[in-house]
Amino acid sequence: MSILYWTLGLVLLQRVVELVWARRNAIRLRQLGGVEADAEGYPYFVLLHASWLASLVVFVPAAARPVWPLLGIFALLQLGRLWVIASLGRYWTTRILTLPGAPLVRTGPFRWFRHPNYLLVIAEIAVLPLAFSAVAIAVSFSAVNLLLIVRRIRIEESILAPRRGLPSQSSWPDVIRPSLRPPSSGPAVITLDHRVIPGFTTDKPSQAWPGDGDDQPQLGKPIPTDQPWSHPRG
Repeated sequence: MSILYWTLGLVLLQRVVELVWARRNAIRLRQLGGVEADAEGYPYFVLLHASWLASLVVFVPAAARPVWPLLGIFALLQLGRLWVIASLGRYWTTRILTLPGAPLVRTGPFRWFRHPNYLLVIAEIAVLPLAFSAVAIAVSFSAVNLLLIVRRIRIEESILAPRRGLPSQSSWPDVIRPSLRPPSSGPAVITLDHRVIPGFTTDKPSQAWPGDGDDQPQLGKPIPTDQPWSHPRG
């Protein structure tokens, strides 16, 4: 088997193991009350990474000789991935899941970077194709990956801002938190599918939205409308 196929096989195995670990963590976090944001954006990352590996199999000749220094850099990047995963432990997932009240991780690479994993992914998407002289794959997938990551970082920053003691300045209200629109009259309730239904009440238990204060909106809890309408903090 060629060096290319050995490398891609190891990368695929690593990704499968990571997805299994991430899924177990996601299930546990949801059971503890974790809330997911931007679930609709997640499939795009899966499609991107699957297409990235597939393009290397299809368009790079099996006998392509690797650029060993770049392949060595890619190996070091995998050590960085393991460092990130080990630092986050049971909080590491491939989705945006926030657990209200859980402390922010500030160990490992998170002492210096807010999003070290995304920095590693940006480097990986470019370095591995370049290690086999696939410049077009490196450039095209890097561009798409950068767009997705910038969008995701903005979403995560808006979610985590209140837990850092910062005001949230979201540009993505419909994917970060339920949409809040002034009802015509009477109480309203925020539903799980991000809609606000005027005059609707429910007997289901309420679930706190992630945040660090008691003034956060709650799912299933009527919203008073006798005061000027404003977005809640965070």
